[in-house]
Amino acid sequence: MTEQEKENSNQLVEVAIIFGITIIALALIANHFMLGNEEVEYTGNASEFTLTDTEGNTFSLSDYQGEIVVLDLMGTLCPPCQQEVLHLKEVKENFGNEVKILSISVAAYDTNQTLSSFKEEENCDWRFAIDTDNVIKKYNVQAIPKIVIIGKNGNVKFTHTGLTYSSTLIENINGFI
Repeated sequence: MTEQEKENSNQLVEVAIIFGITIIALALIANHFMLGNEEVEYTGNASEFTLTDTEGNTFSLSDYQGEIVVLDLMGTLCPPCQQEVLHLKEVKENFGNEVKILSISVAAYDTNQTLSSFKEEENCDWRFAIDTDNVIKKYNVQAIPKIVIIGKNGNVKFTHTGLTYSSTLIENINGFI
């Protein structure tokens, strides 16, 4: 093998190693966002916020005092957030009006129009709003989707970052009813 061939071979090996490391890193990042972090249960007061929904109605979290609330902190272009809608629909079917779902877009790219269109396209019958009251900071949103379940007493009962399956949501909500 000539010196030039050895050099080309070494460069090819280096490129293959870098490519492999990049693929592994991307797979780990995708896994984090698709499956999310471990479920965390804790109690603490839910942070108050006031928003305007896609219909133009102003509401506050305190309006839901005495009810179980599922906060869906999301964005319309986020694939796991889009999948989350299917699981939230199952929660809605299972509990009806016993549980209130609030989908709040914390994504900078969403507008009231895009959120309203998303709600209509997904045929959702619960409130959607854009985060205009720092909900993203109040609930320490590091990645989306993030689910926060608030009990009737106004305390945070459950949080999960990443896609949360309906079975997990239903199991946790049943524990609070």
